[in-house]
Amino acid sequence: MSDETVEIRKLNEQFEPKTVSRIRALQADTSSLPFKDGAGGYYAKELIYSLEAGLFLASLNLASSLLELFVRDLLIYVSSSNNKVNARELNIMEKQYEDQDKPMWTFARLIDELRRRKIIEKLDADNIKSFYKKIRIPFSMD
Repeated sequence: MSDETVEIRKLNEQFEPKTVSRIRALQADTSSLPFKDGAGGYYAKELIYSLEAGLFLASLNLASSLLELFVRDLLIYVSSSNNKVNARELNIMEKQYEDQDKPMWTFARLIDELRRRKIIEKLDADNIKSFYKKIRIPFSMD
């Protein structure tokens, strides 16, 4: 392998100003997500970097993974009694909602639970599940 590095072209060299503006808005939205600890913050940073490089397929993959983490964290947050979860409660709730060898809570079930609790509306729930199925799990048996 060569020690040669390849410089990635700047966004404004790759895309029209309107597209660059939309990418910057997505980066700003991603930066404002409330991940404090755990993998979410790392996924958010990687998403911002992928968008900066114009790597849109990688960005979609990262965005769908980030969505999964965010939905799970949101359900944990709304499930806590006072919306302030101590470390022990958090571990118990995470185990309750995380997928394991035999998934207890699939992504669709997490979304359905948020819908049942009136956190998200039906149309949004349907759109989120559709996005997830098409992007995160593109090969299905249907």
